[in-house]
Amino acid sequence: MTGTDFCIQYIDDIPIRTKIPYNFSFLSKYGKVFKVFDDQDSGNLCFGIKDDNRRYFIKYAGAPTVRACTR
Repeated sequence: MTGTDFCIQYIDDIPIRTKIPYNFSFLSKYGKVFKVFDDQDSGNLCFGIKDDNRRYFIKYAGAPTVRACTR
């Protein structure tokens, strides 16, 4: 894979890299994304999300991550 084999999307003005576009709209029910961890070789994405009173760390499997192993 070369350095350009990914797409960049934005969630609450935060960039996220995936192999292909993916719908992350479900995250909005938890609050606003302030951090994305998309350089994971585990195949998961992680999000820092905050609402008015709390911060959440959400680990998500199922999106086409840039570094996920494909066979």
